Order: sequence, then structure tokens, then C-alpha cells
Amino acid sequence: MNWIQHLFHKFDQHIIDKNHWNHIPEAPSFYGVERQYKGTPLPFESTTLNPGDWIVELHLDNKKLMEEGLTTPQLFHKIRLEIQTLKILLPQKYPNAKGYYGVSVFGPLLKRMGFEIQPYPAKIQGFLIGLWENGIRWIHGSAYKWHSPHVLFLSPLNQEKRQKP
Repeated sequence: MNWIQHLFHKFDQHIIDKNHWNHIPEAPSFYGVERQYKGTPLPFESTTLNPGDWIVELHLDNKKLMEEGLTTPQLFHKIRLEIQTLKILLPQKYPNAKGYYGVSVFGPLLKRMGFEIQPYPAKIQGFLIGLWENGIRWIHGSAYKWHSPHVLFLSPLNQEKRQKP
């Protein structure tokens, strides 16, 4: 790990500790945090996410994924399998949650994995999140093309609809 990666992961660990994120044992690449949504109403295909709705925030464990040394295809395969586990697990583990929420610069890819996506609504905050998310990619040697952040959402209703043939 070079000094930039080390510094990034030290700051990342500070965020994890400050926000009390906990690993999801059945999907160890993810942290899950149950909380109330505070943003502006966000319309998705299956529902509208409103302030006060209970959600489960999903966060990737960047350090763990880096330490595993996976190639990009291996990483996406691992994440795809864990998302399938989360689709089954989270409604049982968090029955009050309206859905599962995250932010990522991989929105179009995650849409193919079952998430609904919307462009991140706040311009300045969206830029800062994009800077962070793209920075993660850059310090780990991914392509240097800028990707805008998206809000990701996966609801129990949406899961049932997408799982039917």
C-alpha cells in the first residue's frame, strides 16, 4: 500500500468509526446502517423515498476489497453475489426499512444488478461525493475518467418484481 492509499484508508476508517458502521456478516464487503432518510423526496420506479422513511444505507468496505487484490471482473462478481444475498437478507434483518440506499459512481452497472438509480440531486454535495468516489478509483489504479455519482435504491417491492421471470 502506498502512502496515498494509506492516508485514504486512515481517513476512511475515521468515517467508519464516526458513523458507527457495522459489517454485514453475510455480505462482508458491505457495511449496513439503519437510519431515517433526511434528503429531499426522490422518485424511483417502485416508490418515492421521502424524508423520515427508514432505510438501510449500504457502504462498501474499500480497504477489505483492496486487500483482497481482486481483478475488476472478480470484484464485480463478488459484489453481484453479495447483492443477491442482501436482497434476501435485509428485508428479514431490517423489516421497517423501506429500502436499501447508497451512493456510487457505478450507478449504471449497479442498475444491471437490480438497483434503481437517480442522479445525485445536490450539485455541490454531489460534486464532493463524486470527488471522493472517483478518488477511491484513482488511488487504486482504475481508469481516470470522471463518473458522476448516483443515488441507488433497492426496495422489497422492486426486488420481488425483478426476481419474477
